[in-house]
Amino acid sequence: MDEYDPMDAFMASNELQKAMDDEKWKEHTGGEMDTDVVSHPTQQLLRGLQKPMEKSSFGMRMLEKMGFKHGEGLGKDGTGIKEPIQVKLKYDKLGIGSEEAEQKKREETEYQRNLKALRQELYYNMKVQVYKDHVKEKANIRNVRKDLRQAQDAIEMLDEENGRPRNKLLLGDDEDCDVDVLTAHLGRMIEYLRTTYHYCIYCGCAYNDDDDMNANCPGWGRDVH
Repeated sequence: MDEYDPMDAFMASNELQKAMDDEKWKEHTGGEMDTDVVSHPTQQLLRGLQKPMEKSSFGMRMLEKMGFKHGEGLGKDGTGIKEPIQVKLKYDKLGIGSEEAEQKKREETEYQRNLKALRQELYYNMKVQVYKDHVKEKANIRNVRKDLRQAQDAIEMLDEENGRPRNKLLLGDDEDCDVDVLTAHLGRMIEYLRTTYHYCIYCGCAYNDDDDMNANCPGWGRDVH
């Protein structure tokens, strides 16, 4: 006689219960099993969530008692939402709020990238401007020195022709002088030539008088000639 095995009895009981459950399911569904329910429970859940609420349901009756009418929006003026807020199922293993965190991280990365590009552009523009200012300053220094030489030659020539002693405005070696100092001194030399001899170093000639000079000379500086 075979010995009694509890595991065999348990397995046989499970097989019997499964057969009885299958038989009841066939009677309930007409003999056909819904493969969608068995194979795709998530799809079945989504279909259920997308179905409108039946009027006979307890939830719909509660809503109607609170003033809700089917097909109209929520609120006193009926401008609110007409459909329930859709449930979004998560298929990944990330926790709640992770999508917002990822979006925030992407936005921060994009912001930092744009900020870096802006800084690089500003740095480049600054270098370009510094270079332009340097070139402009060198050109200005060259022009000031050139105008000084012309003014000195004119003062020496005109003072000598008119029997004047050596002018105090005449400079010696100007290489070590600051450009601002030279520019200011050039202005004094130009003023002396214009008021004393009606001479313009930019026009390269002397005028008959003040009226003649005002009528024919554009002005005091290089920029107007």
